[in-house]
Order: sequence, then C-alpha cells, then structure tokens
Amino acid sequence: MKTQPKLKSVLDLHRRFPTEQSCLDYIEEKQWNGKPTCPRCETEKVSKFSTGKNKGKLWYCNGCKRQFTVKIGTIFEDSAIPLLKWFHAIWICTAHKKGISSTQLSKDIGVTQKTAWHMIGRIRHMMAQGSMNKMLSGVIEVDETYVGGKEVNKHKDKKTPNTQGRSTKTKTAVFGIIERGGDVIV
Repeated sequence: MKTQPKLKSVLDLHRRFPTEQSCLDYIEEKQWNGKPTCPRCETEKVSKFSTGKNKGKLWYCNGCKRQFTVKIGTIFEDSAIPLLKWFHAIWICTAHKKGISSTQLSKDIGVTQKTAWHMIGRIRHMMAQGSMNKMLSGVIEVDETYVGGKEVNKHKDKKTPNTQGRSTKTKTAVFGIIERGGDVIV
C-alpha cells in the first residue's frame, strides 16, 4: 500500500477524492489491503459486480453466497449519504481545533442539520473508539462497580430504604471490558 500525501486543505481533499469511486477505492485499500474479504464468513473467495447499477460498489461472496459492500463495519454502513460528503465531513470535523457545530457542517456539505448532527456523532464515536466494530482478542479483563453516594452520608429523610451494598436503586452500575494492554470499553 503506497503512502498518500497529507491533506492540508479542502483543495487537496478534492484532488485526492474527486469521485465517489475514488472514495470507495480508498476504503477498500484501507479495509482489505488488496485482499477483499467477506465480512460475514471471512473468506477471500469474493468477486466484484462488474455490470449494472452496482458496478464497482457491490461484492458477492462465493462462500456464504451473500452480497456485501466495503462499508460494512465502518461508520458509513447503512448510510445513504454519499461518501464524498462523508469524507468532507470527516476532514472538516478533524481540521477545526475546537470542532464544528452540526448547523455549520450542514451548510458546508449540503445536508440537513439533523443529518449533520448524526454524521458528527458517528465521526466522534469513530475517533474515540478507533473503530465502530473493534473485536477484542487475547486476554480480556472484565469488572463492574456501582457509582453513587453512600446512604450513611445522606440526611435521614433523604435515605432510600433497602439500598445497602450493590443496590441499583440509588447507584449506577458501570461495566468495563479491556483487552490486556489495550483500551477500556465502557
């Protein structure tokens, strides 16, 4: 996989991704590194549709006999928003030091405010998690705790009866999973 130059401006973005197909090709390169794989059965016995309206976008698995796209397992999955708009939104969200409002993003890429809000949420989630569909492997550690004030520290008329220990009446359960040496998923 060849290294692409950094995108320093919107013009660089337009030059690097002029079409929807160039965006798809980029995701395929990043997702599969030249070896297309079915996301369901993980076989490499797949073929790309070469005719019809889905030419170059849709794949067929010869193992499980199902169709799929490269967008499965990404923030673009189940989205009717063109990849060009997604790529612009990602660039805009990451280029601004203090972020961007959904109202401004909607004006910048030509979508509704509600759509922009949804896109920003997915982009932020992707940036926080590193991936929307990250699988844990190796040694996995799991723990839980209950967060909330102690009943003994409350005024007598504010206490809730029968809430000793791990009661969820007045406490919130927090459950965490971590791959040893990795990130915590809460």
